[in-house]
Amino acid sequence: MLTGNFAYHRPKTLAEASKLAATLGAEACYLAGGTDLVPDFKRGSDSARHVISLRDVPGLGEIRESGEDLSVGAMARIEDVARSSAVRRRFPVLAEAASRIGAIQVRSQGTIGGNFCRAVPCADTPPPCLVGQARVRLSGAGKERELPAEEFFTGPRQTALGPGELLLEIVVPV
Repeated sequence: MLTGNFAYHRPKTLAEASKLAATLGAEACYLAGGTDLVPDFKRGSDSARHVISLRDVPGLGEIRESGEDLSVGAMARIEDVARSSAVRRRFPVLAEAASRIGAIQVRSQGTIGGNFCRAVPCADTPPPCLVGQARVRLSGAGKERELPAEEFFTGPRQTALGPGELLLEIVVPV
C-alpha cells in the first residue's frame, strides 16, 4: 500500500499514539484513512520514516450530539459523516459535502480528520465547518487544546498542528 522504507506502528490508545509521536518526532506522521497521504507517499511529495496508524485507537470515530454541539471524531469515515442522522439533522450542509466526495471507495476509507489535516485546498468538509464556526480539539504531549477551525488552517497543506499533535474532533455549534 505505501512505498518506501518506514516502520509501521499501530498503537491501541491515544496515550500510546501521542508517546510514539513525541518519541519519534519529525520522522513520524499519523495515518487516518490514507486517501490523501498514501498517494502523496507514492508521488514522493511526502514521506516519513515512521507511520503511526490511528485505526485501533478507540473513540476517535464517534459522531455525537452534546447539548448545542455536534462533535465529529477525526477518525469518522466520510461515508459515516454523510449518512449520520445526527449530522443530517443538525448540520445538513456537512452531510451534503461529505456525500459528494469521490466514489464510495474513497468515502468508505477516507476520514474527516484526514480531510482536515492534509489541508489540501480542494478538501470538501472544511468549508462548511468554517462557515458553521466549528472548533477543532487537538491533543499532543498529554495536553489538549481547542481553537476555531478558521485558525487551524494556516495555508495550503499547512495547519496549526504542533509537533506530534493530532486532531481529536471537529465540534460544530448547532
